Amino acid sequence: ARYVGELETLVQTSADQMKVNSDKADTERTESARYVGELKTLVKTSADQMKVNSDKADTDRVENARYVDELQTLVSEKSSQLQTSSDQMKENSDRADTERVESARYVDELETLVSEKSTQLKTSAHKLKESSQRADTLVARSAKRHMKRGTELKSRAEFPDGEDFRRLFVSDLANFETFACDAVNCLQDLGHPDDAAEVLVNEVLAPIFNICHKYVHDKLEAKRALFKTEWGVDVNTDAVDDTADKLFWFTSMQPWLLPHIDAMNNTTLMSLVRSMGLPVTDLHCSMVTAGTAGLIDNSEGALRIPALTHVLLRCFTISALSDPKCYLYPAPGVRVPYKKGYTEDILGLGTNKHGPIEEGEEVEVVLCGLYFDNPEETEGDTVKPIVSALVRRLK
Repeated sequence: ARYVGELETLVQTSADQMKVNSDKADTERTESARYVGELKTLVKTSADQMKVNSDKADTDRVENARYVDELQTLVSEKSSQLQTSSDQMKENSDRADTERVESARYVDELETLVSEKSTQLKTSAHKLKESSQRADTLVARSAKRHMKRGTELKSRAEFPDGEDFRRLFVSDLANFETFACDAVNCLQDLGHPDDAAEVLVNEVLAPIFNICHKYVHDKLEAKRALFKTEWGVDVNTDAVDDTADKLFWFTSMQPWLLPHIDAMNNTTLMSLVRSMGLPVTDLHCSMVTAGTAGLIDNSEGALRIPALTHVLLRCFTISALSDPKCYLYPAPGVRVPYKKGYTEDILGLGTNKHGPIEEGEEVEVVLCGLYFDNPEETEGDTVKPIVSALVRRLK
């Protein structure tokens, strides 16, 4: 009975142990199933992430390939631009070398001419001082050659008189308004859509006017200084009487300076234009390009900046050596009251909106007028211009 009891106890213990082991196995199977599920989920997540990464890598490769192509294209374009710039710089350098050679040759010729004229002037001055008889002879001879404004009888080869000057001034600047309109269009393309007219007057026409005036003034002042230092002749061209010094001055300068100005070639004029500043040279290049492309007037008589410079040099020369003197007045950029007979509207800015310019309205001078008497030394409006100044409205 004890053995059976122990056996039953052992069986019961074994059964309990087997149940515990079975429960433990069930728990382990449950844990294993959960772990396998999590592992499958992790594997799937990793596979999805790998696919996303693969797609992203493919996209990056495509983008990188496109970027490389664009970069190669940009490098090619920049290389082409650099090559073009290099060629242009070489061309400009060659042109500059040519101009320097031309300038050096011109300076040599001018020095030779000045030396020859200086010798001639020294000889003439020496003869003038030798005796009063020779001075009287020089006066008589000079009076025949000297061109005074209003002289009726003269040959075509002599210095222009008043009517000649008026006619030359009008004819040489006949295309100025077309030039001004074309210049405004080009300046608008150069980045001045709203202030092109103002830039034309103050940054282009004013420098051209001032430098042309200075060029002629400096030439004549150098001659005055030479007359005074070499021969002791102090020239007073404002004297009413035709003194020997005055006549000698005009008969020496009239046949010298105007032909010198007329003989200026394009190289010399362009050198002068370049000294007027970047806005002037930029506008000149723009107008030449636009004219070649047919965007502005490119006819034979079309006015360009070098030609305008040449015309103003001639006008300043004639006005300075006229007897009595003529006046190019007022200068571009000066503001004056509008007055019929003294000023004339150009460009037509604001006419449709504001109507014609009213008498007394403040306007800006675009191109000077021509006077035979000094307008600055006379009070009021008693001195009328021979040719009216061209002006533009400000509003």
